[in-house]
Amino acid sequence: MKPKIVVACGTGVASSQIVAAKLMQFCNKHSFDVEIQCVPINDLSCELKDAAAYVSLVKSSQYHDVPVINGIPFLTGKGARVELAHLTQILKDLNN
Repeated sequence: MKPKIVVACGTGVASSQIVAAKLMQFCNKHSFDVEIQCVPINDLSCELKDAAAYVSLVKSSQYHDVPVINGIPFLTGKGARVELAHLTQILKDLNN
């Protein structure tokens, strides 16, 4: 089963789709076989149950012990390398 990365924004349509596309491009480039799911913040609790990571675009306390990655740098470009390094470590840890 592929690791699932959940990206949540207000509606699960606009900014989460942009971030998901950037994450998928990164994962493909680095040979990480993942599923990336965009969801509205209201559905976050249900979607995090089997997630490997949560990319946050909206503040929420519904993390359920899932590693959280700040998604804002993928929209602004500032700080994205740090968040990608965090994601890389999460995905590598899953394979060990």
